[in-house]
Amino acid sequence: MKQVNIRLPMAVGLSLLSLSVSADIPSARIIDGTPAEDNSWPFIGALVQTGFAASQGQICGASYLGGRYVLTAAHCVEGTSANDIELVFGVNDLDDESQGTRISVNNIYMHEDYEPNQLLNDVAVLELPRELTSLEATPVTLSQSGRLDELYMSGDVTLTVAGWGTTVPNGGTVLPDSLLQVDVKLVSYQECNDVYGDVPSQNFCAGTPTEGQDSCRGDSGGPIIVKETGEQLGWVSWGDQYCGREGSYGVYADAGYFEGWLSRFTSGLSYTQNEHIGYHEFGTLTHQFGFKNTGTNPVTFSAAQLSELEGSTTSIVNNTCSTQALLSNESCVIEVQLAVDEYREYQAELALDYTMGSESYSITNNVIYEGVEQAPSALRDVLTFDFDEVYVNDNPWVAIDGGIQSATIGDNQRSVVVIEGIPQGYLTVDVEVSSENGFDELRARINQTDLEPLSGSEAFSTRLSLLQSSNTLRFEYVKDASTSSGDDRAVLTNMRFSQNATGGITPVISEGSGGALSPYWLLLLSIPLLRRRRNL
Repeated sequence: MKQVNIRLPMAVGLSLLSLSVSADIPSARIIDGTPAEDNSWPFIGALVQTGFAASQGQICGASYLGGRYVLTAAHCVEGTSANDIELVFGVNDLDDESQGTRISVNNIYMHEDYEPNQLLNDVAVLELPRELTSLEATPVTLSQSGRLDELYMSGDVTLTVAGWGTTVPNGGTVLPDSLLQVDVKLVSYQECNDVYGDVPSQNFCAGTPTEGQDSCRGDSGGPIIVKETGEQLGWVSWGDQYCGREGSYGVYADAGYFEGWLSRFTSGLSYTQNEHIGYHEFGTLTHQFGFKNTGTNPVTFSAAQLSELEGSTTSIVNNTCSTQALLSNESCVIEVQLAVDEYREYQAELALDYTMGSESYSITNNVIYEGVEQAPSALRDVLTFDFDEVYVNDNPWVAIDGGIQSATIGDNQRSVVVIEGIPQGYLTVDVEVSSENGFDELRARINQTDLEPLSGSEAFSTRLSLLQSSNTLRFEYVKDASTSSGDDRAVLTNMRFSQNATGGITPVISEGSGGALSPYWLLLLSIPLLRRRRNL
């Protein structure tokens, strides 16, 4: 093995908690690449964050598969919702808003066995509200099963990868720019293993043995094609923490390996695979799983089974999907009742079998919801911005002078506050955490997007970008099974709401047991994006 390398996803990463600092906007480049000619990648798309210019909000790359479907990497959409992302097609320069097509995302379908720590099954399909026209994008041709082995046998194979990821090898920021591409060589499976050790057969390596020529952060999910044929062999997944390092390569997911999985999620059945359905007081919750046939063949459902993953009572009360075949453009629902009887997060799963044409499929639909109660009036009164409701668990946050603070809790306990119905805009807040470093932590969620936990000793100001018409913030201070450190709490103070993003914020970082502030919260711009590569 040549050297020890750290696997890092090539995504920008998605975070809605942002700190306004003076910095260049991270942008779009391949390491040692050249500008792509206009229309030379008619199937490539940029995955961007809803509500922001494409040049500022670019997260990952993607490929148009035809119909309503787009291919990207699972880690590009992990922990987010369809409302938070959009796609831009038909443009090279993301700064040029007059070009191309920007389109929303209806649903996200991630591989059910996606494993984020090792980036296994790093594949996702995004469903669009409509098909793209030939003037907007043309479908890519994906390599079929076994094609990678053929190329290994053929010897010297040149591939081309394109994207809007950073050009700085260490992942630093640069100004926005046009789509770039670079030629790289397909690397033998043995050489790939010599560098990284035990690389799964669902991946392959490409690059050069010398320094340079690589994909990097922000290129994740983007296509790598066989230069001679134009077919997409795979997509950017992960690599060394220093892009283009001598003796290392970019690692890509193999399109042929996922051929069967992709056929399941591009068949024409539209549904929500994973959904957060909110915060609910104790009682019975009713939810409808909806399905629509956007394909041409009838859909016949069978074997619907509902389960709650920790054993609470669940039941199917109405099933219009089982009565008859679902024809093209028809919809049906399966209505369920879910119990809420504890202060915890629930996950219910609906497993469903169906046939479409001559093919049979099995899918799962997951809903997540949390048992809470209304917060006391003292906690509500200290919040000076508009909201609809405030919820807590059995260890509620408490009002303090100028803000709120997590409850005094013991080992294996958690203190939760949820603020619902905050209007679109920006909420500035001072954050302080004093805890056992690496174990007791503050966790935050904006709508359905989770942020990196904070622990140790930290204090800073940040701005929360609330992009939806109605937004939900959730904060949880959680303790592990033993040991306390510092003040053992999280504090949020000086909360100010505005409808614009003007004004800077100077971070203040306290030095203590936690050291420097986590880059997931600090290294952010005046937009709610964090270009990141996680250590795995």
